[in-house]
Amino acid sequence: MRRFFLVLSILTIVQVNAQNFKFGKVSKAEIKEKEHPIYKDANAVVLYRSQKVYYDVNQQEGFRLISEVHERIKIYNKEGFDWATKEIKIFKGKTDEESLIQLKGYT
Repeated sequence: MRRFFLVLSILTIVQVNAQNFKFGKVSKAEIKEKEHPIYKDANAVVLYRSQKVYYDVNQQEGFRLISEVHERIKIYNKEGFDWATKEIKIFKGKTDEESLIQLKGYT
């Protein structure tokens, strides 16, 4: 019963939209931008970040945690290259382990 309430509370999703950005096409204005309009000394800036975490229920496997992340980064100079480096940590225990199923990147 306790596990049921835990799963029920996790499955409750609250969606919050602070700004209305899209992940799709890059605008010409974003390409031509040479520095951040407010923070002139910024090496890079996150233009868009969306993270969606949910569970997929399967009869054979049980619960499977799905995490989808979309991110757009504008790099202004060579010092900003570190912003494009992402580390994905995967849990590996004695009986359970996570796996990375799909990864895409564009430049």
